[in-house]
Order: sequence, then structure tokens, then C-alpha cells
Amino acid sequence: MPDKFIIPGATFNGDGTTSAQATVDGGVGAWNSINIVTGTSPSTLPGAAGSIAAGDVVYIRSKTSAGADVAISQAANLTFGSAAGTALAPITWILDDGLVWSGVSGTFTTTQSATFTWATRANNIFIARTAYNWRLVSSNANWFLAIHGDLSGILDGLLIDVSANVNAEPGSIKPLGTLLRCSLKFNAPNRNGFLSLADSGQTARLIDCELEQVSAGTPAYKGVFGMSATGARLEVIGGRYFGAGANANAALFRATNSTGGAGSTVVMSGFEVPPTVPAWESMSIARATKVDMTAADQLFGGFAGRAWGFANSRMDGFFPYLNAQLPTNPAVGWSWQLLPVAARDTEPMIAQVAMKMYTAAAAAATITQAFNIDNVFVSRLNTRNLWIEVTYIDNATGLSKIVSSRAEIGAGSSLSIGIAWSSASYGPTALVSRQIAVTTPTAIKQNTVVQVRVHCSTPSSGTAEMILACPDPQLT
Repeated sequence: MPDKFIIPGATFNGDGTTSAQATVDGGVGAWNSINIVTGTSPSTLPGAAGSIAAGDVVYIRSKTSAGADVAISQAANLTFGSAAGTALAPITWILDDGLVWSGVSGTFTTTQSATFTWATRANNIFIARTAYNWRLVSSNANWFLAIHGDLSGILDGLLIDVSANVNAEPGSIKPLGTLLRCSLKFNAPNRNGFLSLADSGQTARLIDCELEQVSAGTPAYKGVFGMSATGARLEVIGGRYFGAGANANAALFRATNSTGGAGSTVVMSGFEVPPTVPAWESMSIARATKVDMTAADQLFGGFAGRAWGFANSRMDGFFPYLNAQLPTNPAVGWSWQLLPVAARDTEPMIAQVAMKMYTAAAAAATITQAFNIDNVFVSRLNTRNLWIEVTYIDNATGLSKIVSSRAEIGAGSSLSIGIAWSSASYGPTALVSRQIAVTTPTAIKQNTVVQVRVHCSTPSSGTAEMILACPDPQLT
């Protein structure tokens, strides 16, 4: 479809077909109303010329015809975009920065001073050619804002600033599409989280977005991402969470009801989070949401949240270690921190802590998994409620086999004492070294992968009762 053009504040309203100002209402030239972006039909404007059709690309001049930045003072709920877009032919709105109108680079700001919402229609794409020049700003101290997007919609380079809100119960943003290169500034989350996954089946993507919590405010709740929907999915690729409020008094996730987002999935890759920020608001909440984070520390560290609890290998956690080393820096050791806070017999902790190549000649082998365990928690652990499973390739058949160390009969015996780690404490937590070994009943095929999983059916208490697992088990 042809490109369309808007010059806000121009004297005449054209037919939208060229980037020049029209000389008469309805004549050849740009539309003159910025309200077209928020759903006003060109047919209702002076001259009643032109229309928006599926697949159109609409360029918006970033300064008015008089040379001022473009601004809307929001006096009601607004829905941006056109209903003419389709999944195969969306409407694309581009805030120009000099590509179409040479030398013209300004901003487009929508400001709300009262409690209104901002929404995006399905099958619309909104792009700021210069990142953050398209802005949604709230000066309302009691702001409540909801962005209702759609899986087919994209917000690219927008700035959403609601940091003026100082209410203990602010609003939340409900992303349903893709936020690309966006900047989100806020003061404190509300009970739904700042970014709320509250709709069943809701899907959202954040790519290279910056989430800035400018201060701690007066939060009654914590949690940047609120999890309450069934079957929702959130993907976060790149970007970061930072700011004066991004500290130990904050939290990345919050379960906003008893289901905690049953069946929902969060996948984060390369999204930087300060090491002092806890993953969840509470260690005792329901954790039906599956969370996987990689490179949150901008290195190789990961984080996983499951129904049984949490696993953490962030390098900036500086956990004690044994013999595992970073592949890029042999001088840096690392380990997994396991917190089975909700483990039980019917749903034990299952954490894959190691995948190791077996390069020796085919033979049966003993796999020894080392641990550093809180000295209180270890008194409740034994060979029945803490065990390892090893998956390997059988040399004779070429098939996968599993061997377990679990004591199936009786109460289980005490864990074997292991060799000393780099430290016998982590903060105020005193740690003791233990190990579990299991021997394969058949020969392991040469040059195949051996996988080690740690299981625990006894719950820990809080963050102090931890299990540190070495990701480099010994094969002898």
C-alpha cells in the first residue's frame, strides 16, 4: 500500500498521500491531525479525504507545522492505531526523525494528569525512528495505566514514564505484544506487578528494553513482573532492570494470586538484573510459573524457578565452589545454589546440574557429585531424600540408561563427607561438604554425554538452608 503522511497542526487537511502540506482541505498533501494516530478517521476531518487501509505505513512529522514538538494532553482513555490492520497487512506508524522531513527531529509526547488508560489496537506497529522520541508520560501521582496490546502488535523505541506516581498502589502495564527497544520508568510496582501477566494465554515479548525503577517509592508490594494468568508466556531478550529502587527491597517476580501463574512460562536471556535483587517477592508463595533465566549477570550465570523452588548459578552471587571453572576463565570457579523450598515426596526437586563428556575407553564408571550444604539443613537430609540420577549411553546397546543413588528401602543413611570447598560459609550460612556417588551397572560409551540430576524431597527453609552443587562431577 502507498505511504501516508501526517503533519500535525498544518493549516489544511490533505488526503494523506504526500509529505507536503496541502493547500486546500481535501487536496493532495499530508493529513493535519495527530488524532488520526488515536483512531480518528480521516473521513471525519475537513475535506474528508483519504483513508487508512490494511498494510499502510503512516509517517508522522515529529514537529508541528509551526516547529514545536508534538504533544497530546490526554483527557480520556486513548486507543492508538487503526482497526484497518490485519495480521498479514498491519498498519505501521513511524515517528520520523528527518528521513522524510529533512532536518526535522522532535518528540511526540502524550501526557496524562488524571487516571486514564492507553491501549494499542491489534495488528498495529508503532516505531520511533530515534529511540524514546515517542513518549507516554504520566504526571499523575495516583496514576493507573494499562497498555492493552496484541500478539500481532509491536512497540519499537517508545518511552513510557510513570515515575511521577508516588501512590503505594499504582497501576500496571499489561503487555500483550512485542516491546522492542522501549524504556519503561516507574516508581514502585502494585499488587499486579509493574508488568502484569494477568490474562489467560497472554503472550508478551520484551527485546532490548530498559526497565528503570527510579526509587523505592512507598511500595506496599514488590515484583516487577506480576504472575497470575494461566498459561501466559513472557520472553525477555536483552535489556536490563536498574535504578535506585532496583535493590534488595525489590523483587523481579510476584505471584499475585494463589496459583502464581499456573502453567505460565518466563524465558529470559541476557536480561541484566542487579545481584542484590531477589527473584521472587516471597519464598513461600505458590510457584506454578516456570522461569528460566540465562546471562542475568552478563556472564554464564542462570536462574530457574520451578514448583519445587529455585536454582541459581549467577556469577555475581559469588557462591563457594569446588573444582568447576568458567570455560572462558579457568581462574573463576562456580557452582549451583539450590533452594528446594517447596519440595515434597510427590514433587521433589529435580535440578540438572551437570552435563559432562565421557572420553575414556568404554567402561563402567563411578560418578561422584559434590555438595556444600547448610549445616542445619544437612541434619534433615539422607540418602533417601537427597539423591542423584545419572543418565548415560550404554556402550553395548547405544541406548540411554538411568542409574539412581536413592536408598529405596528404609529411612536412608547419612550423607558421606566430601572434600573441602573454597569456603565453608556463605554470608551467615555455615556450610558442610558432602558427596553422593553412584556406579553405572554397564559400560559408558566413549565420547558420549553423561548427565547428572540432583533430587531432593525434603523442603528447605528460606534462603539460608541451601544446597550448593558442583557442576563438575568426577567420573572414575
